[in-house]
Formats: sequence, structure tokens, C-alpha cells
Amino acid sequence: MLAVLELVVLRWPVMTDTPKEHERILLVEDDPELCRAVARILRREGLEVTAAPSCAAARALTCPFELGVFDIGLGDGDGVELAEQLLDQGRATRAVFFTNAGRVEIQRRARRVAPVVQKSDGAEALLQVVLGMLGHRASTRSGILPAAGSPARNRETG
Repeated sequence: MLAVLELVVLRWPVMTDTPKEHERILLVEDDPELCRAVARILRREGLEVTAAPSCAAARALTCPFELGVFDIGLGDGDGVELAEQLLDQGRATRAVFFTNAGRVEIQRRARRVAPVVQKSDGAEALLQVVLGMLGHRASTRSGILPAAGSPARNRETG
């Protein structure tokens, strides 16, 4: 009888001081005020942010993204399903959830896909996770310590 061993390899990013040119971030958030605030914080770090207010708007985008930031409870659908779809299609390389979803089963399902940051922890906590996932140290502009690295579903090869 043959035993089958499946190896999952996550490439941990090398920490750098500045984002690579044109690192695209997809931000899917249906609260316009929060979306603007999070986008501003990410752009302050030199990241290129495309905001989508809904699942439909995110699905309509055709360019690939280095990372998707997803709210879980969106008006027109489920952010976890959206993240899984974009990761599976190669339209997003990594994902993180930024949410207020409080139900344990929703949180558990989301954590199987990507890290989860609670909105109550603030946008700066999200920024720390995003920079860590992209392999960047936080700049002096953010005033945040770098993330130590986060486990995440990763579509990079090699």
C-alpha cells in the first residue's frame, strides 16, 4: 500500500523596506467611508489600491492582484467565496479578511482561506498584516512594527 504525502509549500517573502513598483491590492469593502480610509493608509505605503464596493464589482475587474483585502459580509455576496474564487482563478495571489463577522463558523471558514483581521483592531493592524504578507517592513510613515509573517493561502509557485 502506497502512502501519499501531499506537500504544501508556502514561500515566505523576503522583507524589504519599500513595496515593489505596481504591487496591486484589491480592496473589497462595501462601507464607502471605511474603504476610503483603508485605501488611503495602503496608498501611503506606496501600494496601488483598486477598490471594489461589491462582489460583482470585484469580479468585473480583469487585472491580477498581489493581494486581496476582503470584507466577509458584503451586500451582494460572501467575501470568503469571492476570495476563494479569485485565488483559484489566479486573479489574486494572496488574501486577507478585514471584517466584523462575529459568528464562529464564519471566522473558522475564513481562517482556512486567509488571515483574518477584525475591524475593531483598526486599519493600522490590517496594514501590518498586509505589509508582512507582501514581505515589507513598515515604513516610518506608518509608525507600525513589521509583521512577523502570516500564514496564508498562497498562489505563488516556485
